[in-house]
Amino acid sequence: MLARILGSILFVVTVCHVLITVFRDSIDSLRLFVVRRHHIICGYGRIGRQVTKDLLENQRLWRFFLGWFFPRVVVIETRKEHREIARHQLRGGLAVVGDATDEELLETVGLLRAKAIYIATGNDASNVEIAFDCFHLLRQNSPEGDPDRGSTNESAESEPRPIDDSPRLKCYVQLSDPTVREGFRKRWEEVSQELLIQVREFNPATNSGRQLVFEAAEKHRPACPEEVALYVLIGFGPAGKSMALQIAELAHFENHKRTRMLIVEQDCASVAGNFRAQFGAFTHSKCVFKEYGNVKFNPQGDDWNSRVLRPDCSYRVAEPGVEFACNAIFTERPAHFSDRAFQNMLERVTQEEHVKPVVIVCSENDRENLEIASVLADSLIDRCVKPLPFYVWLPDQPSLDAALTRRLELARAKAEKAEEVKAKAKALEAVQAKAEDTAAKEAEETPEAACMETTPPLHCTLHPFGKCEDSASLATFLDPKVERIAKAIRRDYNSKNPPKAPGPPARSWEMTTETDRRWNICPAAHAIIKRIMADHLKRKTGVSESDMIEMIAETEHNRWMAERLLDGWRFNPDDQGKKKHRQTLVPWNHLDELDLPDETSREKTKDRDQTLLSLRETALDVSGQSSVR
Repeated sequence: MLARILGSILFVVTVCHVLITVFRDSIDSLRLFVVRRHHIICGYGRIGRQVTKDLLENQRLWRFFLGWFFPRVVVIETRKEHREIARHQLRGGLAVVGDATDEELLETVGLLRAKAIYIATGNDASNVEIAFDCFHLLRQNSPEGDPDRGSTNESAESEPRPIDDSPRLKCYVQLSDPTVREGFRKRWEEVSQELLIQVREFNPATNSGRQLVFEAAEKHRPACPEEVALYVLIGFGPAGKSMALQIAELAHFENHKRTRMLIVEQDCASVAGNFRAQFGAFTHSKCVFKEYGNVKFNPQGDDWNSRVLRPDCSYRVAEPGVEFACNAIFTERPAHFSDRAFQNMLERVTQEEHVKPVVIVCSENDRENLEIASVLADSLIDRCVKPLPFYVWLPDQPSLDAALTRRLELARAKAEKAEEVKAKAKALEAVQAKAEDTAAKEAEETPEAACMETTPPLHCTLHPFGKCEDSASLATFLDPKVERIAKAIRRDYNSKNPPKAPGPPARSWEMTTETDRRWNICPAAHAIIKRIMADHLKRKTGVSESDMIEMIAETEHNRWMAERLLDGWRFNPDDQGKKKHRQTLVPWNHLDELDLPDETSREKTKDRDQTLLSLRETALDVSGQSSVR
């Protein structure tokens, strides 16, 4: 009897499988016809897979079966024989093989009925093309003269009503190259406002850079006025450029100095020239050193008040305006990282007194990154007096990440064992103080002492970071915690600075431009560093609450200046009305010297208010938010 039942079940399953296989195209067409409020993913590489996993994660059983008839996720992939797509289809989603740059295909997969589209093909040019194809398709099907969708043409007799600017579509675009990102942003901001599309750019390398700054802020932060942070970037492709910009914007601490950056790349003069052509206020003009023996940071470049080092003529401004964001220099990448001259240079600049160094290996190849970091760490481990952490970017190969994590755990275990041995040796010396010679002889003969002598100090450690589930997950690039703080900052600023003249209603947070959104996201992200600084300052004796707020407010002002300079703003002492010109782009101690009491008071009040709000919003354990994996 049982055999008959099992045979019947097997027969039904087999028939269903055959029918589904034979009529797959017809069934998929029907599912696409009824799909509503779904998510479209263009590209099923590592980022597309991660986004799909996040969208389908933890879904209930009834939603899983319902999703087979009404797919929640539709994937567009050009590779026809992709085994991951087959797995995705079995989970109740829907996969379509084709080119996402085809507008007809976008319309077929239900773009006009979709809730969100995630564009992550791995190619910036293709991603931009797909995004503008979406805009064009939405414009063609945009309702004309809908009064409830953003229209502000009201008769004089009618009462004003709030604008319904809820987005028709959420569009997330992966852009890796900062140059492409800046050009794309200028083109789509007006289009997105017109069509009521929420457009957000994301970049896993930018997310990784932000996470790395938080990790370094906890462990390798310059906490004293005489100390300075140094980030060594080995590799300056699209990922390295994105990380450099994140460091320049966020790495601002209570030492109130510019951050140092040593960038190592082939043909460094050309790389520096091309990068500074777009970000002219990134660093000063004397920033290229082809010979390793000449590589040296000028301490004057660390001081926001100094004008010894200056950018190119077109970026220079009158005193006391600030002209560049960080003290960065470029040098040539060696043919082999076992090059003794390069290693000597790296040891010299990182072991300099009062320098807090971090080395970031971020070329575009995972295995190459691991090899570079391993060679340098093994070569410098016996030569470094102070800790020299290596952060290795491994976004594509989890196996390398796991291997490096195991190596780090073994190194930490050895270091802990060495510390235990040292503690035992000290206790033994204290008890046997009268017999120092005998105690020393006994300690030399013990196996613990031999272990202590052979165990290397934990100076050069390798830390993997940039895993896809950390840098490309929905939780990372949507980041609800940072969004919550950013909204609070925007709301607080608008309430304290109402418009002087009546104008159109302000857009909602969802429909604000990417530029305006970044102006609130950056201080919100830096709130984690402010919390770390506050916890440190509270432990110091002689620092009052008001002094702490003032010190962190000055740090916020430095961060704001770096952000504005990298966005193309400049100091203008005469005209406040010019676009991207500000009279307050001066060091903190020069604000009171400006003959602008209202502007000075407003600027300092804004920095203090953002500091207080950031500390209030981050009054929780931040250790889980700031880990780099």
